[in-house]
Amino acid sequence: MMTLQTHYAAIATGVKEEEEEEEEEEEEEEEEEEEEEEEEEEEEEEEEEEEEEEEEEEEEEEEEEEEEKDRKICSRKLFTLMGSRDMDPVIYLNVTRHQKGGSSGGNSEDIEGRREYAGKEGVVGERTEQEG
Repeated sequence: MMTLQTHYAAIATGVKEEEEEEEEEEEEEEEEEEEEEEEEEEEEEEEEEEEEEEEEEEEEEEEEEEEEKDRKICSRKLFTLMGSRDMDPVIYLNVTRHQKGGSSGGNSEDIEGRREYAGKEGVVGERTEQEG
């Protein structure tokens, strides 16, 4: 038969074991929560990095589109200067500006531009324009 003292000791030991088990369970839960928080933070960082990469790609695409638009505009202006869209592209060899003095002594700018048209077999001809 169990004495009262041994009975109380058994109860105390059982209570201590239960408390220790509860503490261990709480610690495990806390560790799991910390791990989950770390995983969530890592996922958020990865998402932010992906968003930044996507934004950079979009910016690069926009820049490329702008460059393409600029090339098209320049091409149109070049063909307009040539006078015809059927001709080959123009290579500007020399454009000079010089001053002309008028009878009143004022200065007016005169632009003399020389353009050579590049053909399939090299330079085809030279053209000089003067505006007064």
